Amino acid sequence: MRKIILFDADGVIIDKPKLFSEVFSKEHNVSLDKILPFFECEMERCLVGDMDVKDALARYVDAWGWSGTIDELLEYWFDKEHHVNEQVRDYILTLRDRGVFCCLATNNEMRRVRYMAENMGFGKLFDQVLSSAHVKARKPERAFWENIHVAIGEPDYDNVLFWDDKQENVNSARDFGYHAERYEQFDAFKQKTGMWLEHG
Repeated sequence: MRKIILFDADGVIIDKPKLFSEVFSKEHNVSLDKILPFFECEMERCLVGDMDVKDALARYVDAWGWSGTIDELLEYWFDKEHHVNEQVRDYILTLRDRGVFCCLATNNEMRRVRYMAENMGFGKLFDQVLSSAHVKARKPERAFWENIHVAIGEPDYDNVLFWDDKQENVNSARDFGYHAERYEQFDAFKQKTGMWLEHG
């Protein structure tokens, strides 16, 4: 049967030097105390598709001192996190050439996922792009994996490998029945993936 590899976005295929909240705070001289409530409250709803991030941000732009439009704020935000790990990207291309089904499985809201697909090339890089907003649940919740499993065609659990940089997400994928590894360094990632494909 066909092998399937699921990839987290931030921390695996995307290298973010800093969190956007930290970048915005520094570049616009705005206290994190004014920024973090958005990420701790409304953003959580956006991640599971219960709220549009544009509507959520509208409640904060005045406090953040943002003078542009919300679309411009989103563009600024997404551009600041446009850091593709080229080694991982190129390896995914070789995996797909070998017939491996590669799928993005990320905790992200719809608009950033669309940016990833269209502006970062993930729509062509991956066979399938899925997010917490698509499946209405987020890692490490079991519902995330249940819904992802259906979305990828309910394959044999043993034929699925998941990569994430957070151990709690790796553990939840393993508890669900998938093979899962924590991404820390490219060479180890490539070696473990190759071994799984040969012997998994």
